[in-house]
Amino acid sequence: MLRRQSRLPARAGAGHHLQRLTTFSICDPSGSFPFSFTDQTAGGTTRTINWGDGSPVVNPAQGWSLSHTYNQGLWTMTYTVNYGNGCTRTQQYQVFLGTNPGGGISTDPNTNICTGATLPFYINSVAANSPGTTYIINFGDGNSVTLNHPPPAVVNHTYSTSTCGMPGGQLNVTFTAQNPCDQTQGQIGPIRVSETPVAQMTVTPNDTACVNSTVTFTDLSIGLQAPGCNTPPRNIWSITPAAGWTIASGTLGNLNGNPGNPALWTDGSASLGVQFNTAGTYTIDLLTGNACGTHTLSRTVCVEQPPVPSFTLPTPGCAPYQPVNTNTSTFGQNCLLTHLWTVNGVASPCGGPAWSFASGNATSQQPQFLFSEPGTYTVQYRAINSCNVPPVQQVITVNAPPQVSLNAIAGICAGQCVNPSATVQPCGAPISTYAWSFPGGSPANANTASPGQVCYANAGSSTISLTVSNACGNATVNQNLAIGTAPPQPVVASNSPVCAGQTLSLSAALIPGATFQWTNPQGAVISNSPSVTINNVTAGNAGVYSVVAISNGCTGPAATVNVQVVAAPVVTVNPPNTAICNGQSTTLNANGAGNYQWFVGATLIGTGPSLTTSPALTTTYTVSGDLGGCPGSATVTVTVYPLPNVNAGVDQTFCDQAIPVNLTANPSPGTWTGTGVTAGGVFTPTPGQLGTVTLTYTHTNANGCTSSDQVDISVQAVTQFANAGPDTVLCQGNLPVALSGWGPLGGTWVGASPGGFFTPNTAGNFSVTYNFGTGTCTTSDQAMINVVPASILNVTPSFSRCADEAPVALVAAPAGGTWTGNGVSGPPWELIHPRCRRAA
Repeated sequence: MLRRQSRLPARAGAGHHLQRLTTFSICDPSGSFPFSFTDQTAGGTTRTINWGDGSPVVNPAQGWSLSHTYNQGLWTMTYTVNYGNGCTRTQQYQVFLGTNPGGGISTDPNTNICTGATLPFYINSVAANSPGTTYIINFGDGNSVTLNHPPPAVVNHTYSTSTCGMPGGQLNVTFTAQNPCDQTQGQIGPIRVSETPVAQMTVTPNDTACVNSTVTFTDLSIGLQAPGCNTPPRNIWSITPAAGWTIASGTLGNLNGNPGNPALWTDGSASLGVQFNTAGTYTIDLLTGNACGTHTLSRTVCVEQPPVPSFTLPTPGCAPYQPVNTNTSTFGQNCLLTHLWTVNGVASPCGGPAWSFASGNATSQQPQFLFSEPGTYTVQYRAINSCNVPPVQQVITVNAPPQVSLNAIAGICAGQCVNPSATVQPCGAPISTYAWSFPGGSPANANTASPGQVCYANAGSSTISLTVSNACGNATVNQNLAIGTAPPQPVVASNSPVCAGQTLSLSAALIPGATFQWTNPQGAVISNSPSVTINNVTAGNAGVYSVVAISNGCTGPAATVNVQVVAAPVVTVNPPNTAICNGQSTTLNANGAGNYQWFVGATLIGTGPSLTTSPALTTTYTVSGDLGGCPGSATVTVTVYPLPNVNAGVDQTFCDQAIPVNLTANPSPGTWTGTGVTAGGVFTPTPGQLGTVTLTYTHTNANGCTSSDQVDISVQAVTQFANAGPDTVLCQGNLPVALSGWGPLGGTWVGASPGGFFTPNTAGNFSVTYNFGTGTCTTSDQAMINVVPASILNVTPSFSRCADEAPVALVAAPAGGTWTGNGVSGPPWELIHPRCRRAA
C-alpha cells in the first residue's frame, strides 16, 4: 500500500477511484509535478515499482519513501511485492496531473427523424483538456458511448426505436467530459423519432372462406408520429380481381391521385368486411403511409364451394362382410378439402361389434370396410372445408349364422316322456328351418320350434339333436338322454315314538345300485343317505317321513313312516330363585314329574321332591325327573349374600358421672343394646355403679343380612377433683396476680389466664372456675375474687441534701405503708445516708 505525500494545498486530492483503481490527482496546469510516495506494505523480500511513464523501474527496500515527477496526463503505476515463497502481490494506482475538463456537443438542426435514421453529434472545445479525460455521450435511447481524449470530431448514432414510448414522445442527448479533477455536462434536444410505417393486418375467421361468406380484414399497421404519438398511419385497401365480391362493411379508401403523399389520402376503414360471392383466389392489399414513407402488405384469400357428400354401401350381409363403398359426392371448387369416416357399432346377441378398414383409412376419400362380427353399424362421412357441411351416414346390418342351445333335460325312466326345448338366436336373419331328431322316441323327429312331448318305451340312452338354419348358415346341437329302470319301494325302520330332546333315527334297507332321498313332513328333502339322524327332536319333528330309491335317474315308489314325539315333562322349582344370608338355609320343592334327583354340576346331592340346603356361596342346582319315561329338568339358583363386617369400636373407660358419651361404630346405620346406652349409641354412666358393662352394636345391610359386635365399657370412680383455691381479696392494679391454692396441674381456667393469673384492673367481685379432667372424668371448682380499690398515696415532696447532713424523716399517707430504696430504713422511716443528688 502506498501513501501519497504532496507539497500542494488542499486542492490536491488523493483516494479517487478511476476505472476501479485508486487515483492520486493534482489539478494544476503545470507541465509536470513531483509526487511523493511512501511504502505501507509489511513483509516481502523484494519490491518493484514501474512508474508507468517510461521511467526506469526501481527496486527499493522495505519502508521506502520516494518522489517521482509526472507530466500532464493520466498514468498507471504498478507496485509489486515478492514474498520469497513463490507468491507475489501486485497493485496498480493511477496518477493524474491536469486541469478541469471543458467541451460540448451539437448536432444538425433537424432533429425530427424516422426510425432507422442516423444523427451526427459533433464534439466541441475539447482540445485544451488534459490527457486522461474521458467523454460520455448518452444518446437517450438506452445506448451510450465512452471516448478517451482526444475524442473524434463527430460521432454518428442510428435511432432504431421510436420515441413514442418515452415521456413527451421525445428524448435528450447528454454529454459529460470528466477526469479526476472535475466534470463538465451538457445536453441537446429534443430529438423526436417517428415510426417508419409497417403494414400489418389480421384476417378473420381465416384466409380460406366459403362462397357467400364474409371475411373481415383488420388494419393493425404501426407508424405513430412523434411527439404526439396518437395518430396511426394512413391506410388504403385494394382487392384483385375487381369482381366476384362486395363490401359488407367499411370502405376501401382513396389515394386521390397522390400515391407518394399519404397526407392527401382518404383513409379506408380500420376494419373491412368483404363478402365473396364467387369461388376463386383473391389478393387483398393494404397500403399504409405517413411522413416517414409507405409500406404495402398483401394477403391471399381462397374462396371455395360447399361440397355435397354422399356414399353407398349395400346392406345387409353376413359376417365377415366386405361391402363395396362408393363415394358419390360432388365437391365443386375447393381450396383445402379433407375427408373423415367414422363407424359406430352396436353388438347383436350373437357377438360383435368388430370392424376394420379393408383398404384406406379414416381420411381416405373412398375407404373400404370389413365387418368381421355381426351387429348394427352406423357409417358416417364428412367432406370437410370452410363451408362446414354436415355429415351423411348410413346404417349397415351385418348378420351371422344362428346360435342354438338345448335346455337341460333330466334323465327319465322307461315309459316316461320329455318335452325338449331350445334357445335360438337368429343372429339378424330369420330362422328358415328347424330339424329335430329323437332316436328311440315317439315321434322320431319334428320340424317346428317346439316339438312337443316325446316318449321312450325302453330303457337305454338316446341323443336328442336340433339343427336350425338362416340365410347366413346353420347350427347343430346335441344332448344325451338317459332312460333308466325304476327301483322297488324301500323297506324303512324307525325308533318312533321318541321323547322330545332325544334322537330320532330313520333307516331304509339298501337296494343295490340305488340312492335314496328322504323328505320331512314339511315336504323338504333332508337327506340323500340310507339313514337319517335328527338330534334333540321337538314336537315340530313329528309327522310322516317318506323315502324313495333312485337308480339311473329313475325314482321308485315312496315308503313312509309316521314319527311320534312325546313331549318332555315341564319341571318347576318353588321358589324359582331365592336368596339367603351366609349361614341361613332354604328348602327347594320340585313339581311336574317324578323320580327327582338334585345335582350341583354333575354331582348328585339329593333325591325326592324337596331339598334343604345351606350353601356358603351362590350355587345353581339342577333337578331332573321323568314322566312316562320322558325326562325333564329345571335349574334354580340360590344366591348367598355375605354377612356385613360390623365393628363396635375399641373398649373404653369412663368415670361414674352421668355425662352422656356418643359411641361410634360402623357401618351405619345400626342399633345399640345394653345397660346405660340408647339405641342411637349414647352411653351415660350411672354414678356409684363401678365395673364393666358389655354393649352390643347390630347392623343389617341392604340384602337383609345382620351382624353384631360387642365392646366393653369400664366405669371407674373419679380420682382427682378440680380445686380453684380459696376465695381471695386483691387490690386494684394493672399487673397480673398469681392465684394460690389451686390444683391439680394440667387443668384449664375460665375467667383467669393460664397458670392461674388474674389481673385486678377493675374493682368488684369476680368468679373464676378451674376445670380438670376430660369426658366423664371432668370436674370443676369456683373461687371468688374481691378486687378492692387501690389507696391514694401522699409522700414527702422531692428534696436535696448534702452528704453530711442529718437523716431525713420520710412521711406518707395513709399510714402503714412501706418505704423502699437506697439508704431507707424504718419504721419509723427515714433516709439515713442521702447522697448529694436530687432525691426521687
